[in-house]
Amino acid sequence: MVLPLRLHAPSHVLIVFVTVSAVASLALTLTFQLSHCLEEASTLAPERRCDTPEWHVHQVQATSNFAPRNPLVRWYIGGMNHQIEHHLFPRVPHTLHPLLADVVRRTAIDCGMPYTSHPSTWRAIRSHARWLKQMGTAANQPTR
Repeated sequence: MVLPLRLHAPSHVLIVFVTVSAVASLALTLTFQLSHCLEEASTLAPERRCDTPEWHVHQVQATSNFAPRNPLVRWYIGGMNHQIEHHLFPRVPHTLHPLLADVVRRTAIDCGMPYTSHPSTWRAIRSHARWLKQMGTAANQPTR
């Protein structure tokens, strides 16, 4: 912040800082929401932690990919649109996740597990919106 403030007016630095922070926050929020908070992703209630599936099965069931063939999305969010592969292989560079995706998808299908991958960001957003609506229904409200 020191160098920009020495070279530009404080109001301009503030406007750029707020704008960049808002865009980065939106990208980060969307990435996590579109990967974990969808109607297809299974989440376990806290009282069911004892009967969780094996770790790798849970990773595939609780995450979702979106826009896997969109190079702009992949570049902008650092490959985090391949969340399933990211969770299964956290130390593998994100540039290899698209190559792993076909193998993971085929293996999941062969093992009878769902493999969720939305072809576009907009489809994932719609799934997220349906999930939010479902979470807000009376059937999902806690009892008192």
